[in-house]
Amino acid sequence: MKPLFRSRRWLVAALLLVIGSSAAFFVSRYPEFRKSWTERANVAAAKRHIPVVMAALGEDGRYVGVTFHPSSAAGGSLLVSGIVASGEDLATLKSTVSGSGVPVPVKYQVSVLSPRLKKKLENAP
Repeated sequence: MKPLFRSRRWLVAALLLVIGSSAAFFVSRYPEFRKSWTERANVAAAKRHIPVVMAALGEDGRYVGVTFHPSSAAGGSLLVSGIVASGEDLATLKSTVSGSGVPVPVKYQVSVLSPRLKKKLENAP
């Protein structure tokens, strides 16, 4: 019986063709697979941008309770979470973050202290 492939080169070419075709079919058939690539790239971009945002805020004491994290929400985004003292501080935070040229969507989970709680904290020993 004659071998199907006479040389090793044809066998390798046939295997690469089968593997490549299978991968192309998988990626085109399941868009979630492509989404995970862009999500990973966006999460990495958000992670690289965190020091830029922190440098833009500087040593401002109003944002001590605010943290920045890369997130997989919305296909990869920058998550800003924490507590600020007033609505003006929140607006300044948002304008500073957006002004820093963030390359991915930004999700905010920042709370504003209520006046009653703020008064209690100011009167605490």
